[in-house]
Amino acid sequence: MPPVAMLRAIGLLLAVYGTAPTPAPATVIGVDERADLTHDERDAYASVGLVTAGDPEIAVGVGFLVCDCRTVVTAAHVLDRQDGKGDGLYFQQDGRAELRIRIDRAAAVRPGLNPQPSAPSPLGDVRRDWAVAKLDRATPDCLPLSYKFDRPLVRIERVSLVGFHQDYGRIKKISRLCAVGLGGDASGGVLIHTCDLTAGASGSPILLTEADGRSYVVAVQSSEANSLGFNVAAMLVETVLGRLGGC
Repeated sequence: MPPVAMLRAIGLLLAVYGTAPTPAPATVIGVDERADLTHDERDAYASVGLVTAGDPEIAVGVGFLVCDCRTVVTAAHVLDRQDGKGDGLYFQQDGRAELRIRIDRAAAVRPGLNPQPSAPSPLGDVRRDWAVAKLDRATPDCLPLSYKFDRPLVRIERVSLVGFHQDYGRIKKISRLCAVGLGGDASGGVLIHTCDLTAGASGSPILLTEADGRSYVVAVQSSEANSLGFNVAAMLVETVLGRLGGC
């Protein structure tokens, strides 16, 4: 079965059985295809950075800037983690410690983890596993990522993941042209994909590159699809982004 067809079938399974967001474990599918970014990609994706916490400070996930130089998107389970020691979460644009800025979690907007609907909601946890927050101040220089909602979900067949991984530290990597499948629906679906990743990649942007070469964020990396062996990401929802000033 072709990879795209296989993932679409898996999407149907997830819609039935569901899955819950957990920090992404090591999930390399087949040959590890994580690659170094080209010079142009390093510039285009410089707003993808590390989310850090604790004392001493450690990386706990990935975030990226949208709309302006103060608005950061990440996985909700990264934003909601318990810090332990330290004074909160920080965003380091491009993984650079000198660009460390505190994330204002109190004003964050999110679809909400672990919803309590009147009826069971398959995939509810994963499709709600993203959040948008403001930094205490704007980064000194940035190129926010663009995001896209008008592309019919069934027409997304290949995506890329840009982010940081525990085994590569502060070296940003890209997984290009990953096969995808879908679960959920257009109001808040789940993207199932074959992009390689390891622990620490939660919150990475999933990007769709159009024929003109422009890339748009369509989803946020959430977790591994458990026993199915693929990775899952939460689709962005326009109404949630619009509730935070600047988007």
